[in-house]
Amino acid sequence: MAHEQNKFCPYPWISLCARTDTVVAPCDLSLMSFEGIQPFPSPETVRNRIRNSEDLKKLRRDLLNGVQNPNCRRCWKAEESGLPSLRQQTGNFFAHDIEWARAVTAPDGEYHGETEFFDVRAGHKCNLKCRTCSVYQSSAWIADHEFLTGERFNSGGRDLLWGENPEVWRNLFAGVERSLSSVEKIHIMFVGGEPLLETRHQDFLLRCEQAGFAPRIELRYTSNITVLPDAVLERWRAFAKVFVGASIDGVAAVNDYVRYPSRWKAVEANLLKLIELDHVLVWVQPCASIYNIYDLPDVYEWARDRRQNYLGQKIPFGVYAHVVHDPAHLNIGNLPPSALEALHRRSEMMPAGPGREFIDGALQFARQSARQGRGLADFWDFTQKLDLRRGQSFLQSVPQWSRILQANGLAR
Repeated sequence: MAHEQNKFCPYPWISLCARTDTVVAPCDLSLMSFEGIQPFPSPETVRNRIRNSEDLKKLRRDLLNGVQNPNCRRCWKAEESGLPSLRQQTGNFFAHDIEWARAVTAPDGEYHGETEFFDVRAGHKCNLKCRTCSVYQSSAWIADHEFLTGERFNSGGRDLLWGENPEVWRNLFAGVERSLSSVEKIHIMFVGGEPLLETRHQDFLLRCEQAGFAPRIELRYTSNITVLPDAVLERWRAFAKVFVGASIDGVAAVNDYVRYPSRWKAVEANLLKLIELDHVLVWVQPCASIYNIYDLPDVYEWARDRRQNYLGQKIPFGVYAHVVHDPAHLNIGNLPPSALEALHRRSEMMPAGPGREFIDGALQFARQSARQGRGLADFWDFTQKLDLRRGQSFLQSVPQWSRILQANGLAR
Protein backbone atom coordinates (compact mmCIF):
# COMPACT_ATOMS: atom_id res chain seq x y z
CA MET A 1 0.00 0.00 0.00
CA ALA A 2 2.82 2.43 0.85
CA HIS A 3 4.44 1.70 -2.52
CA GLU A 4 1.29 2.68 -4.42
CA GLN A 5 0.89 5.86 -2.35
CA ASN A 6 4.49 6.84 -3.12
CA LYS A 7 3.69 6.61 -6.84
CA PHE A 8 0.29 8.29 -6.67
CA CYS A 9 -0.53 11.52 -8.51
CA PRO A 10 -3.97 13.20 -8.40
CA TYR A 11 -3.64 14.96 -11.77
CA PRO A 12 -5.41 12.31 -13.92
CA TRP A 13 -8.46 12.75 -11.71
CA ILE A 14 -8.66 16.48 -11.11
CA SER A 15 -6.44 18.31 -13.61
CA LEU A 16 -6.83 19.60 -17.15
CA CYS A 17 -4.00 21.38 -18.95
CA ALA A 18 -4.18 23.41 -22.18
CA ARG A 19 -0.64 24.11 -23.40
CA THR A 20 0.66 27.05 -25.38
CA ASP A 21 0.91 24.88 -28.51
CA THR A 22 -2.86 24.08 -28.22
CA VAL A 23 -2.29 20.53 -26.94
CA VAL A 24 -4.78 19.47 -24.25
CA ALA A 25 -3.40 16.97 -21.71
CA PRO A 26 -3.74 15.85 -18.07
CA CYS A 27 -0.73 18.00 -17.11
CA ASP A 28 2.06 20.00 -18.69
CA LEU A 29 4.64 17.19 -18.57
CA SER A 30 2.37 14.33 -19.59
CA LEU A 31 3.17 12.61 -22.88
CA MET A 32 -0.54 11.86 -23.24
CA SER A 33 -2.71 14.27 -25.22
CA PHE A 34 -6.32 14.43 -26.30
CA GLU A 35 -6.34 14.64 -30.08
CA GLY A 36 -8.64 16.96 -31.97
CA ILE A 37 -9.63 19.05 -28.94
CA GLN A 38 -8.96 22.77 -28.97
CA PRO A 39 -8.18 24.82 -25.86
CA PHE A 40 -9.82 25.61 -23.61
CA PRO A 41 -12.40 22.79 -23.86
CA SER A 42 -15.95 23.37 -22.69
CA PRO A 43 -17.32 21.39 -19.71
CA GLU A 44 -19.35 19.28 -22.16
CA THR A 45 -16.23 18.37 -24.14
CA VAL A 46 -14.40 17.47 -20.94
CA ARG A 47 -17.26 15.26 -19.80
CA ASN A 48 -17.92 13.55 -23.16
CA ARG A 49 -14.47 13.23 -24.73
CA ILE A 50 -11.77 13.63 -22.08
CA ARG A 51 -12.76 12.64 -18.56
CA ASN A 52 -13.11 8.94 -19.29
CA SER A 53 -11.06 8.38 -22.40
CA GLU A 54 -9.51 4.92 -22.54
CA ASP A 55 -5.96 6.28 -22.11
CA LEU A 56 -6.91 8.32 -19.05
CA LYS A 57 -8.74 5.40 -17.45
CA LYS A 58 -5.68 3.21 -17.94
CA LEU A 59 -3.45 5.87 -16.42
CA ARG A 60 -5.67 5.96 -13.33
CA ARG A 61 -5.59 2.17 -13.01
CA ASP A 62 -1.81 2.18 -13.28
CA LEU A 63 -1.42 4.84 -10.59
CA LEU A 64 -3.74 2.95 -8.25
CA ASN A 65 -1.63 -0.17 -8.74
CA GLY A 66 1.79 1.49 -8.40
CA VAL A 67 2.58 1.03 -12.11
CA GLN A 68 4.79 3.62 -13.81
CA ASN A 69 2.76 4.57 -16.86
CA PRO A 70 5.10 5.61 -19.71
CA ASN A 71 3.11 8.82 -20.28
CA CYS A 72 4.48 10.03 -16.94
CA ARG A 73 8.12 9.10 -17.51
CA ARG A 74 9.43 12.64 -17.14
CA CYS A 75 8.40 12.65 -13.49
CA TRP A 76 9.63 9.11 -12.88
CA LYS A 77 13.01 9.93 -14.43
CA ALA A 78 13.42 13.03 -12.27
CA GLU A 79 12.57 11.14 -9.10
CA GLU A 80 14.95 8.29 -9.93
CA SER A 81 17.72 10.90 -10.11
CA GLY A 82 16.82 12.37 -6.73
CA LEU A 83 15.26 15.49 -8.25
CA PRO A 84 11.83 16.77 -7.17
CA SER A 85 9.26 16.03 -9.87
CA LEU A 86 6.19 18.02 -10.87
CA ARG A 87 4.13 15.29 -9.24
CA GLN A 88 5.89 15.81 -5.92
CA GLN A 89 6.17 19.60 -6.03
CA THR A 90 2.58 20.42 -6.89
CA GLY A 91 0.97 17.45 -5.19
CA ASN A 92 1.46 19.38 -1.97
CA PHE A 93 -1.33 21.73 -3.05
CA PHE A 94 -3.97 19.00 -3.08
CA ALA A 95 -5.41 16.91 -0.27
CA HIS A 96 -6.36 14.02 -2.56
CA ASP A 97 -4.54 10.78 -1.72
CA ILE A 98 -4.71 7.26 -3.05
CA GLU A 99 -7.46 6.22 -0.63
CA TRP A 100 -9.63 9.06 -1.90
CA ALA A 101 -8.92 7.94 -5.47
CA ARG A 102 -9.79 4.33 -4.73
CA ALA A 103 -13.12 5.42 -3.23
CA VAL A 104 -14.19 7.48 -6.27
CA THR A 105 -12.80 5.35 -9.13
CA ALA A 106 -14.54 2.42 -10.83
CA PRO A 107 -12.56 -0.80 -11.40
CA ASP A 108 -12.01 0.15 -15.06
CA GLY A 109 -10.62 3.58 -14.11
CA GLU A 110 -13.80 5.56 -14.76
CA TYR A 111 -14.27 8.74 -12.72
CA HIS A 112 -17.13 11.25 -12.76
CA GLY A 113 -15.82 14.12 -10.66
CA GLU A 114 -15.20 17.65 -11.88
CA THR A 115 -12.01 19.48 -12.80
CA GLU A 116 -10.41 21.03 -9.74
CA PHE A 117 -7.15 22.20 -11.30
CA PHE A 118 -7.35 24.28 -14.48
CA ASP A 119 -3.88 24.67 -16.01
CA VAL A 120 -4.23 27.49 -18.56
CA ARG A 121 -1.21 28.21 -20.77
CA ALA A 122 -3.07 30.64 -22.98
CA GLY A 123 -0.86 30.92 -26.03
CA HIS A 124 2.71 32.00 -26.69
CA LYS A 125 2.32 35.78 -26.35
CA CYS A 126 5.48 36.89 -24.52
CA ASN A 127 7.91 39.79 -24.26
CA LEU A 128 11.04 37.69 -23.65
CA LYS A 129 12.93 35.15 -25.77
CA CYS A 130 14.75 33.09 -23.18
CA ARG A 131 17.42 30.75 -24.51
CA THR A 132 15.73 27.70 -22.99
CA CYS A 133 12.42 28.62 -24.60
CA SER A 134 11.12 28.18 -28.16
CA VAL A 135 8.83 29.74 -30.69
CA TYR A 136 5.97 27.59 -29.36
CA GLN A 137 6.23 29.20 -25.90
CA SER A 138 7.19 32.74 -26.90
CA SER A 139 5.95 34.93 -29.75
CA ALA A 140 9.11 37.03 -29.30
CA TRP A 141 11.12 34.02 -30.54
CA ILE A 142 9.69 34.04 -34.07
CA ALA A 143 12.34 36.26 -35.72
CA ASP A 144 15.23 34.43 -34.03
CA HIS A 145 13.70 31.06 -34.94
CA GLU A 146 13.55 32.10 -38.58
CA PHE A 147 17.16 33.34 -38.41
CA LEU A 148 18.39 30.03 -36.97
CA THR A 149 16.41 27.79 -39.30
CA GLY A 150 16.51 29.94 -42.44
CA GLU A 151 12.81 29.25 -42.90
CA ARG A 152 9.62 31.18 -42.29
CA PHE A 153 7.90 29.93 -39.13
CA ASN A 154 4.88 27.72 -39.75
CA SER A 155 2.73 26.81 -36.75
CA GLY A 156 1.14 23.94 -38.66
CA GLY A 157 -2.28 25.52 -38.43
CA ARG A 158 -2.15 25.88 -34.64
CA ASP A 159 -3.44 29.13 -33.18
CA LEU A 160 -0.57 29.96 -30.85
CA LEU A 161 -2.36 33.15 -29.74
CA TRP A 162 -5.40 31.20 -28.59
CA GLY A 163 -5.56 33.24 -25.39
CA GLU A 164 -6.93 36.12 -27.45
CA ASN A 165 -10.01 34.10 -28.43
CA PRO A 166 -13.06 35.17 -26.32
CA GLU A 167 -14.53 31.66 -26.55
CA VAL A 168 -11.56 30.30 -24.60
CA TRP A 169 -12.43 32.44 -21.60
CA ARG A 170 -16.15 31.71 -21.86
CA ASN A 171 -15.40 27.98 -21.79
CA LEU A 172 -13.01 28.41 -18.88
CA PHE A 173 -15.56 30.39 -16.89
CA ALA A 174 -18.23 27.77 -17.64
CA GLY A 175 -15.86 25.08 -16.39
CA VAL A 176 -15.16 27.01 -13.20
CA GLU A 177 -18.88 27.55 -12.64
CA ARG A 178 -19.63 23.86 -13.14
CA SER A 179 -16.83 22.72 -10.83
CA LEU A 180 -17.79 25.11 -8.03
CA SER A 181 -21.31 23.70 -8.12
CA SER A 182 -19.96 20.46 -6.65
CA VAL A 183 -16.57 21.18 -4.99
CA GLU A 184 -15.70 23.75 -2.36
CA LYS A 185 -12.47 25.05 -3.88
CA ILE A 186 -10.62 24.99 -7.20
CA HIS A 187 -7.16 25.97 -8.42
CA ILE A 188 -6.42 27.88 -11.62
CA MET A 189 -2.88 28.14 -12.94
CA PHE A 190 -1.89 30.71 -15.55
CA VAL A 191 1.29 30.25 -17.56
CA GLY A 192 2.38 31.54 -20.95
CA GLY A 193 3.90 32.93 -22.86
CA GLU A 194 3.62 35.60 -20.23
CA PRO A 195 0.18 35.45 -18.58
CA LEU A 196 0.31 38.96 -17.12
CA LEU A 197 0.40 40.40 -20.65
CA GLU A 198 -2.97 38.85 -21.51
CA THR A 199 -5.76 41.41 -20.98
CA ARG A 200 -8.51 38.79 -21.32
CA HIS A 201 -7.01 37.10 -18.28
CA GLN A 202 -7.67 40.31 -16.34
CA ASP A 203 -11.27 40.38 -17.58
CA PHE A 204 -11.69 36.76 -16.50
CA LEU A 205 -10.52 37.56 -12.97
CA LEU A 206 -13.04 40.40 -12.78
CA ARG A 207 -15.84 38.13 -13.93
CA CYS A 208 -14.95 35.53 -11.28
CA GLU A 209 -14.96 38.25 -8.64
CA GLN A 210 -18.31 39.64 -9.78
CA ALA A 211 -19.85 36.15 -9.76
CA GLY A 212 -18.75 35.64 -6.15
CA PHE A 213 -16.37 32.81 -7.07
CA ALA A 214 -13.09 34.50 -6.10
CA PRO A 215 -13.07 33.47 -2.38
CA ARG A 216 -13.21 29.82 -3.52
CA ILE A 217 -10.42 30.04 -6.11
CA GLU A 218 -6.68 29.73 -5.54
CA LEU A 219 -4.66 31.36 -8.31
CA ARG A 220 -1.20 30.17 -9.35
CA TYR A 221 1.12 31.79 -11.87
CA THR A 222 4.38 31.16 -13.61
CA SER A 223 5.58 34.59 -14.70
CA ASN A 224 8.74 36.31 -15.84
CA ILE A 225 7.58 39.22 -13.59
CA THR A 226 8.82 41.84 -16.03
CA VAL A 227 5.32 43.31 -15.97
CA LEU A 228 3.17 43.68 -12.84
CA PRO A 229 -0.09 45.46 -13.77
CA ASP A 230 -1.44 47.36 -10.76
CA ALA A 231 -4.99 46.31 -11.68
CA VAL A 232 -4.03 42.63 -11.41
CA LEU A 233 -2.17 43.07 -8.13
CA GLU A 234 -5.24 44.73 -6.63
CA ARG A 235 -7.68 42.18 -8.07
CA TRP A 236 -5.71 39.34 -6.52
CA ARG A 237 -6.88 40.52 -3.09
CA ALA A 238 -10.35 39.12 -3.78
CA PHE A 239 -9.11 35.54 -4.27
CA ALA A 240 -8.59 32.85 -1.65
CA LYS A 241 -4.84 32.59 -2.24
CA VAL A 242 -2.38 33.74 -4.88
CA PHE A 243 0.91 31.96 -5.62
CA VAL A 244 3.52 33.29 -8.05
CA GLY A 245 6.43 31.23 -9.32
CA ALA A 246 8.94 33.73 -10.70
CA SER A 247 10.88 32.39 -13.69
CA ILE A 248 14.42 33.47 -12.86
CA ASP A 249 17.38 31.48 -14.14
CA GLY A 250 20.25 33.49 -12.70
CA VAL A 251 21.25 36.79 -11.16
CA ALA A 252 23.00 39.76 -12.78
CA ALA A 253 24.70 38.92 -16.10
CA VAL A 254 23.43 35.33 -16.15
CA ASN A 255 19.83 36.55 -16.05
CA ASP A 256 20.48 39.09 -18.79
CA TYR A 257 22.09 36.47 -21.01
CA VAL A 258 19.63 33.60 -20.55
CA ARG A 259 16.36 35.54 -20.17
CA TYR A 260 16.96 38.04 -22.97
CA PRO A 261 16.12 40.93 -23.23
CA SER A 262 15.20 41.28 -19.53
CA ARG A 263 17.50 43.20 -17.19
CA TRP A 264 18.29 41.88 -13.73
CA LYS A 265 17.87 45.19 -11.91
CA ALA A 266 14.31 45.59 -13.20
CA VAL A 267 13.43 41.94 -12.53
CA GLU A 268 14.88 42.11 -9.03
CA ALA A 269 12.93 45.30 -8.28
CA ASN A 270 9.67 43.61 -9.28
CA LEU A 271 10.53 40.52 -7.25
CA LEU A 272 11.21 42.63 -4.16
CA LYS A 273 7.90 44.41 -4.76
CA LEU A 274 6.03 41.11 -4.89
CA ILE A 275 7.50 39.70 -1.70
CA GLU A 276 6.23 42.71 0.22
CA LEU A 277 2.61 42.02 -0.80
CA ASP A 278 0.89 40.38 2.16
CA HIS A 279 -1.66 38.53 0.02
CA VAL A 280 0.77 36.90 -2.46
CA LEU A 281 3.14 33.97 -1.84
CA VAL A 282 6.16 34.11 -4.15
CA TRP A 283 9.01 31.79 -4.98
CA VAL A 284 11.69 31.50 -7.66
CA GLN A 285 11.64 28.56 -10.08
CA PRO A 286 14.79 28.37 -12.22
CA CYS A 287 15.15 26.14 -15.27
CA ALA A 288 18.50 24.38 -14.92
CA SER A 289 20.29 24.11 -18.28
CA ILE A 290 23.88 23.97 -19.50
CA TYR A 291 23.88 27.78 -19.49
CA ASN A 292 23.12 28.36 -15.82
CA ILE A 293 23.70 25.14 -13.86
CA TYR A 294 27.12 26.24 -12.61
CA ASP A 295 25.79 29.65 -11.49
CA LEU A 296 22.52 28.36 -10.06
CA PRO A 297 23.96 28.41 -6.50
CA ASP A 298 23.96 32.22 -6.81
CA VAL A 299 20.14 32.15 -7.06
CA TYR A 300 19.92 30.13 -3.85
CA GLU A 301 22.39 32.51 -2.21
CA TRP A 302 20.28 35.53 -3.25
CA ALA A 303 17.18 33.96 -1.72
CA ARG A 304 18.72 32.35 1.37
CA ASP A 305 18.44 35.13 3.93
CA ARG A 306 15.40 36.88 2.49
CA ARG A 307 11.96 36.83 4.09
CA GLN A 308 8.64 37.75 2.56
CA ASN A 309 5.43 39.11 3.99
CA TYR A 310 2.59 36.61 3.80
CA LEU A 311 -0.65 36.77 5.76
CA GLY A 312 0.92 38.88 8.47
CA GLN A 313 4.04 36.75 8.89
CA LYS A 314 7.65 36.87 7.73
CA ILE A 315 8.40 33.55 6.05
CA PRO A 316 11.41 32.12 4.17
CA PHE A 317 11.72 32.77 0.45
CA GLY A 318 11.71 29.56 -1.57
CA VAL A 319 13.57 28.35 -4.66
CA TYR A 320 12.14 25.40 -6.58
CA ALA A 321 14.32 24.51 -9.55
CA HIS A 322 13.78 21.93 -12.27
CA VAL A 323 15.87 20.53 -15.10
CA VAL A 324 15.32 21.58 -18.71
CA HIS A 325 14.34 18.58 -20.85
CA ASP A 326 13.78 20.44 -24.12
CA PRO A 327 15.50 21.80 -26.16
CA ALA A 328 17.56 18.61 -25.87
CA HIS A 329 20.86 20.35 -26.71
CA LEU A 330 20.53 22.48 -23.55
CA ASN A 331 19.89 19.52 -21.26
CA ILE A 332 22.62 19.06 -18.64
CA GLY A 333 22.76 15.38 -19.58
CA ASN A 334 24.96 16.52 -22.48
CA LEU A 335 27.80 17.40 -20.10
CA PRO A 336 30.74 14.96 -19.97
CA PRO A 337 32.14 13.61 -16.66
CA SER A 338 34.94 16.19 -16.48
CA ALA A 339 32.48 19.12 -16.55
CA LEU A 340 30.24 17.36 -14.05
CA GLU A 341 33.20 17.01 -11.71
CA ALA A 342 33.68 20.79 -11.81
CA LEU A 343 30.01 21.19 -10.93
CA HIS A 344 30.44 18.70 -8.09
CA ARG A 345 33.25 20.81 -6.64
CA ARG A 346 30.98 23.85 -6.88
CA SER A 347 28.26 21.95 -5.01
CA GLU A 348 30.66 21.04 -2.20
CA MET A 349 31.18 24.74 -1.50
CA MET A 350 27.45 25.30 -0.96
CA PRO A 351 25.88 25.20 2.52
CA ALA A 352 23.70 22.22 3.32
CA GLY A 353 20.12 22.77 2.28
CA PRO A 354 17.73 22.70 -0.71
CA GLY A 355 20.20 24.32 -3.12
CA ARG A 356 22.93 21.77 -2.56
CA GLU A 357 20.36 18.97 -2.64
CA PHE A 358 19.11 20.14 -6.02
CA ILE A 359 22.59 20.44 -7.54
CA ASP A 360 23.50 16.98 -6.25
CA GLY A 361 20.26 15.61 -7.73
CA ALA A 362 21.01 17.36 -11.03
CA LEU A 363 24.45 15.76 -11.05
CA GLN A 364 22.92 12.33 -10.58
CA PHE A 365 20.40 13.08 -13.33
CA ALA A 366 23.19 14.09 -15.72
CA ARG A 367 25.34 11.06 -14.87
CA GLN A 368 22.44 8.73 -15.60
CA SER A 369 21.68 10.42 -18.92
CA ALA A 370 22.12 8.42 -22.09
CA ARG A 371 23.32 11.55 -23.89
CA GLN A 372 26.74 11.93 -22.16
CA GLY A 373 28.06 14.78 -24.26
CA ARG A 374 26.50 13.77 -27.57
CA GLY A 375 24.55 17.02 -27.90
CA LEU A 376 27.43 19.39 -27.14
CA ALA A 377 28.18 20.16 -30.76
CA ASP A 378 24.54 21.17 -31.22
CA PHE A 379 24.73 23.23 -28.02
CA TRP A 380 27.78 25.16 -29.18
CA ASP A 381 26.46 25.69 -32.70
CA PHE A 382 23.16 27.01 -31.34
CA THR A 383 24.94 29.25 -28.81
CA GLN A 384 27.30 30.83 -31.33
CA LYS A 385 24.54 31.55 -33.83
CA LEU A 386 22.25 33.08 -31.21
CA ASP A 387 25.11 35.12 -29.75
CA LEU A 388 25.74 36.54 -33.22
CA ARG A 389 22.07 37.31 -33.73
CA ARG A 390 21.63 39.02 -30.34
CA GLY A 391 25.01 40.68 -29.94
CA GLN A 392 25.75 38.61 -26.83
CA SER A 393 28.69 36.47 -25.71
CA PHE A 394 28.42 33.26 -23.72
CA LEU A 395 32.10 33.42 -22.86
CA GLN A 396 31.75 36.93 -21.40
CA SER A 397 28.33 36.55 -19.75
CA VAL A 398 29.03 33.26 -17.94
CA PRO A 399 32.83 33.44 -17.63
CA GLN A 400 33.53 30.84 -14.94
CA TRP A 401 31.41 28.13 -16.50
CA SER A 402 32.47 28.95 -20.04
CA ARG A 403 36.14 28.59 -19.01
CA ILE A 404 35.38 25.15 -17.60
CA LEU A 405 33.67 24.15 -20.84
CA GLN A 406 36.60 25.56 -22.84
CA ALA A 407 39.05 23.53 -20.76
CA ASN A 408 37.09 20.43 -21.73
CA GLY A 409 37.15 21.32 -25.41
CA LEU A 410 33.45 22.18 -25.36
CA ALA A 411 33.61 25.86 -26.22
CA ARG A 412 36.18 27.58 -28.42
